[in-house]
Amino acid sequence: MSDAMDKPQPFDGSDGGNLQENLRWKKKCFLRGLSGRRMFCAAKGGMTLIEILVMISIILILSSFLLAGVSKARELARSIQCINNLRQLGAAAIGYVYEHEGWFPLANANRPGGEPELGMPWYADYAVASYVGLIRLDKKGPGQCPSDQAVWEKIFPMRKGLSYGMNECLGSAYYVASNEGYRRYETLKNPAATCLFMDANRYSLIASSPSDAWTFRHQCGANVSYADGHCGRIEKKQVPMEMTDVFWDKLSP
Repeated sequence: MSDAMDKPQPFDGSDGGNLQENLRWKKKCFLRGLSGRRMFCAAKGGMTLIEILVMISIILILSSFLLAGVSKARELARSIQCINNLRQLGAAAIGYVYEHEGWFPLANANRPGGEPELGMPWYADYAVASYVGLIRLDKKGPGQCPSDQAVWEKIFPMRKGLSYGMNECLGSAYYVASNEGYRRYETLKNPAATCLFMDANRYSLIASSPSDAWTFRHQCGANVSYADGHCGRIEKKQVPMEMTDVFWDKLSP
């Protein structure tokens, strides 16, 4: 007999027959649910426990993919902003070169043996900063990478509040004795391949810099501003370790 025929009339409390039939019908529905024919008798198309668990698992898997995609998208946006910073610094440094008869600013003004600083380094007030309309680069300007962590400042005091380092081979007080302290743009072999600025944990960088000076904060890569004004990305294994390589372009071995 069908469910429609088995189903009793609604109980109105006028007699006890309908009450008994209601109890028998509810018992029958309960037993059918246990037998696996239905989870709930009154709800057609109800989901089983296994189906619910499968759906939850699918939702969790899709959520993990979504979160990973969002994280990559955020890092990509930060990397684009970092490249924009380096492009501004590169343009500012080239502007400095043009207004100083082709001479680069010093990457590092510190001299060996505790001698006084020489000249004006690139990170100094009114140096490269003045060419991007700022007095200082380390005050929420293009000198700070959005992927950089402020906690590094306590570990690397040579950062000067900056996220980038300049290629020391383009000018450094360390090389004054060998007449390489100041470098002219025209002496570069290939400006399009020579590093000008790069992601770093210190304000100046060179192939022989200590390991803690390097940082590859953009998904195992670093952004670079080249001496011709364009920017790019480089991975750790691609960074030349010879200072005479065109990437650093040191004049003498």
